[in-house]
Amino acid sequence: MKKITTIDICRKSHLPEKGWLQSCFNCYSITSKTLEYSSIRKFNSIFKINVYLCPSCKRRFQKNILKYHVFTIECNNYLIDNYKI
Repeated sequence: MKKITTIDICRKSHLPEKGWLQSCFNCYSITSKTLEYSSIRKFNSIFKINVYLCPSCKRRFQKNILKYHVFTIECNNYLIDNYKI
């Protein structure tokens, strides 16, 4: 049986790390909304990646695919640097 691990990505802020409000990964505004970014299978584990993303940034990315592409590159680099995934 595979172990499922959830990773929540957000920017550093004055908020507690385990709270439901976090800083948007794109613009640093405070939000409770997350985007289910991806799921990664590695060995006997599944990593479910959620990114804190405010509604304003989510709408911006829906309208501009190039900005979303840059955002995904930032997310991937963050995962590589911090989680070696």
